[in-house]
Amino acid sequence: MPDARPARRIALALAIHRPADVVELFEEVLFADPAQLEAFRCLAGAADLHGAIASASPEVADLLRQLAVADLEPDLDPGETFVRLVHPAAQLELAALEREVRDAARSGDVEREREAAATAGAVRAELELIIDSGEHPDAARAALDAARGLVAWIAERRENGG
Repeated sequence: MPDARPARRIALALAIHRPADVVELFEEVLFADPAQLEAFRCLAGAADLHGAIASASPEVADLLRQLAVADLEPDLDPGETFVRLVHPAAQLELAALEREVRDAARSGDVEREREAAATAGAVRAELELIIDSGEHPDAARAALDAARGLVAWIAERRENGG
């Protein structure tokens, strides 16, 4: 699995430099690193960068200051960054779901096994849309839609203790 940390840093920099472009895209479930998650929460909960820095721990305040001076490519696509963030987060949740399938099979819980296996199949199909997004505009839109669906699924799983 590719390292998602650079994509998360880019996402945080986008949240600082172009917040209107990402406010509807990025979610907490996309930030696994504790410092990056705190940075995202500080940015989301503050009116501006200064407020985010003031509410952050010293380590995260330093991270936010670094990102505030980061150079972003002018043509950087927030949607592509979002898709790059979703893939590893969805892969982690899929691995947990596949463990649930195996556990249900071992315990003889056929209904749970079938349900989890069906969900895992649907998640794999959505991940394929993300992986195969290519350069075609329709494929890119399909990848973005798939990524939004996966984020909703991840958030729901985490809310329900999955």
